[in-house]
Amino acid sequence: MVAQLTYNAQPAVAIPGMIAEMFSLRQIDSWLAGGEIPFGFPVSISSTDPDQVVVATSPSDTFVGISVFAHQLNVHDILTGECHYQLTDQVPVMSKGRVWVLSAGAVEFGEDAFALPDGSGQFSNANVGGLNINLYAKFRGTTTGAGQLVMIELQ
Repeated sequence: MVAQLTYNAQPAVAIPGMIAEMFSLRQIDSWLAGGEIPFGFPVSISSTDPDQVVVATSPSDTFVGISVFAHQLNVHDILTGECHYQLTDQVPVMSKGRVWVLSAGAVEFGEDAFALPDGSGQFSNANVGGLNINLYAKFRGTTTGAGQLVMIELQ
């Protein structure tokens, strides 16, 4: 039997919603999902139930944080890429700390981070016309284009 010593692929550094640093000061609270919520998405208080959160889709939403990855068998399937919480699932939401998200374009370290209000779960360094969701966060990494993993720090 021969051992496999080389691999043809590099594993990802992280996935959206993964806690970026275990030693940084952070705040994570539990909420109930008011609908399907993917990992690494901005969430806000539901307009129909103040005890539930939903994906934030408007700058006027009451932003509470970013949905965090959880090791629960019923919420993700790494093989198919289906990673989300269902209605009334317990959702860990980070309101302070560092978390991995997807960029909406090129970003630089230290720039302000805003969530796009289109439900895509992507984050931008621009708030054109005040239409993006203000997270009071900073990018803690650099990307060259859309759909790339980047760390943000919620303050």
